[in-house]
Amino acid sequence: YVDINNLDTAHIENMACVFYHNEKAKTILCNKISTENCTNMSQHFEQCKSVVELDIRNYNTRKVTNMTNMFRSNQSLVHIYFGENFTFESITNLDAAMFYDTPNLDNDTLNEILRICVTGTNVTVKTLKDLGLSSTQCETCTSLSNYQAFLNAGWTTGY
Repeated sequence: YVDINNLDTAHIENMACVFYHNEKAKTILCNKISTENCTNMSQHFEQCKSVVELDIRNYNTRKVTNMTNMFRSNQSLVHIYFGENFTFESITNLDAAMFYDTPNLDNDTLNEILRICVTGTNVTVKTLKDLGLSSTQCETCTSLSNYQAFLNAGWTTGY
């Protein structure tokens, strides 16, 4: 269990690899970390192999331009609590396997990923496959409530 709630991160622009390769924590709570000035979150949670749950409800990613491999290789990860300010607003290129090798994401998390995709109006490659979701995960997405808005925003599964 990692609870990161007392750090002053309000002026940090680069948060790449902050939790990279954390093999011990099962839950990471980051719901009080300020990310409003952050532009780079690449590999932020990559290879946190024991993490089952992430709470990033307070993350404001409106200025983030790089989320390369942000959640990659988290085989135990089931649920991510995203907040409404977790967006792809400033991202143009998401074809970087953001969720590659995260096979156990639950339906609520997949539905939130669909919601977040809709915020990526400047993204050039709009497929879940390029985000790293598997064909099985993409098939599941087709039955979720945010899927039609996802399609309406020009996204596809890529499979």
